[in-house]
Amino acid sequence: ASAKSQDETSASDADLTPTPTMAPVSLTVSVVGDCTLGTDENFDYDTSLNAYYENYGADYFFSNVKSIFSADDLTIANFEGTLTDSEDREDKEYAFKAPAEYAGILTSGSVEAVNTANNHSHDYGNQGYEDTISALDSAGILNFGYDKTHLERKEQLKQNIAKVKAEGAQITIVIFHWGNEKEEVPDSNQTTLAHLAIDEGADLVCGHHPHVLQGIEEYKGKNIVYSLGNFCFGG
Repeated sequence: ASAKSQDETSASDADLTPTPTMAPVSLTVSVVGDCTLGTDENFDYDTSLNAYYENYGADYFFSNVKSIFSADDLTIANFEGTLTDSEDREDKEYAFKAPAEYAGILTSGSVEAVNTANNHSHDYGNQGYEDTISALDSAGILNFGYDKTHLERKEQLKQNIAKVKAEGAQITIVIFHWGNEKEEVPDSNQTTLAHLAIDEGADLVCGHHPHVLQGIEEYKGKNIVYSLGNFCFGG
């Protein structure tokens, strides 16, 4: 009986011991739309982004937002174009490229990560794409898209969200390059994929490609930003 009483007392003492609580963690993420940090060789050079780079340097382009990007925890941009010296231009209306050093525009503006899965990443073929990835890697810019985490179809979306969660992701941000250019409302494909992403555990969904804003939807308490529009667009 004495032993039982002692056990009960010990259990009671343990129940009254305060449990340490984790302090709330606040993260600030900036996500911006299309950034084409280069030009099309058919454009007038005098008014091109490249001419501004030559005249004002890498710091010029994000100078008015650098204070915001520097204060946040992560800045993600859509990198739409190539960083390459390749001359193998794709046969298309618009094809964008810039020298590898233009990755310095991102680092000087405190942009830490970029999406490369878009319709201009292969403007100069596979070589141009590989050169772009190398330039971003060399500059310390985290880049993602295609085989790194290619979000295109429903099953791929499910698998990619599951993959990052299995790797320990506590916050999942899904970035889509989707929709129709110049349309100010999302289409049914966008809403279907966006809702699926939230259903599968995404915390935030952001998109680009239409070049205009498409509004924000709150779905199951999470935000879907359908199109961020252009941001720093040499195109």
